[in-house]
Amino acid sequence: MRKASRWFLVVIILCVPVIALLAIRLRQHVGPDPIITTKMRLSQVTQASKFYHIAYVLWPTGFAELYAEHNSNHVAFLPPGERTTNDAWRHPLLYRPFDPALGYGTVVSMGRDGKSGGVGEDADIEDRFQ
Repeated sequence: MRKASRWFLVVIILCVPVIALLAIRLRQHVGPDPIITTKMRLSQVTQASKFYHIAYVLWPTGFAELYAEHNSNHVAFLPPGERTTNDAWRHPLLYRPFDPALGYGTVVSMGRDGKSGGVGEDADIEDRFQ
């Protein structure tokens, strides 16, 4: 075998495992991070609650009031559909209205497992509005 073809074989032997590892890694990353997606949805609901408060000088008591068909001026504070009021794992978000005694309201995701508490992706995620 010539010297050039030996180097070609060495390069192929070294590159194939690296390319295989990259392909496996890329295949594992199939979508957006569910925690980041959930935090974005929580933030969207808290911002909608603040805008509702600015528009009506009261806090909404639940998700329904943030949709055009359920408030007096028919203003859409949230886009229609369950996607906004569910977390990335398709569990419904919990809306706790503004409580004057606490000085804030909250929107909560129970995490991947849909249960209170947990660690990592199973942990609760909360966003407050005031």
